[in-house]
Amino acid sequence: MVSHFSLNFRLRAHQAHLITFLNALSLWLWLTDPCLCRKC
Repeated sequence: MVSHFSLNFRLRAHQAHLITFLNALSLWLWLTDPCLCRKC
């Protein structure tokens, strides 16, 4: 029971880390968008 809870907690932490990484990646791609650079 304890090990299952620990595993579930690790999985949730990993998912949160992955979502944060994907958000940062999409933001970086949006900032380096060629169309956005053309406006500048």
